[in-house]
Amino acid sequence: MKRLVALTLPLFTGLLLCSNVSAATYKWVDEKGDVHYSQHPPAGSDYEKIKVEKSRPGEEPPPAPKSTGTTSPTSGTSSGSKVVQEELSKNQEIRTKNCEAAKKNLEIYTIYKRYKDKDGNVVRMDDEERLKKIEESKQNIAEFCD
Repeated sequence: MKRLVALTLPLFTGLLLCSNVSAATYKWVDEKGDVHYSQHPPAGSDYEKIKVEKSRPGEEPPPAPKSTGTTSPTSGTSSGSKVVQEELSKNQEIRTKNCEAAKKNLEIYTIYKRYKDKDGNVVRMDDEERLKKIEESKQNIAEFCD
């Protein structure tokens, strides 16, 4: 029992000491104009170091940063919530279309051994490929259908 305590005590002490260590987050824009975030600064490029506020369970979240003139979809204003609602509505429409497509694919792969590819050519599937497509369709139904 003493040996177990002697082995675990340094482990827990190390964990407690390391728990306050946090990695920095860096933001930069590449030559194509794409924004990137990482824990390592880019080599040979301008970057911005971002301070991430962490909260402990049960604490109030840190206050939101002051507006810099740009609108945020989650800013709490009526226009912000309208943008969020529009995005949620668009996402739900996409999910519904994906669900319908997955159900149609399952029906096709269950009944038929042939299908048309992107170019309109009729392709015949062997049983192994057909079972794989059926499984993919079932996974898509589980992901997109409520």
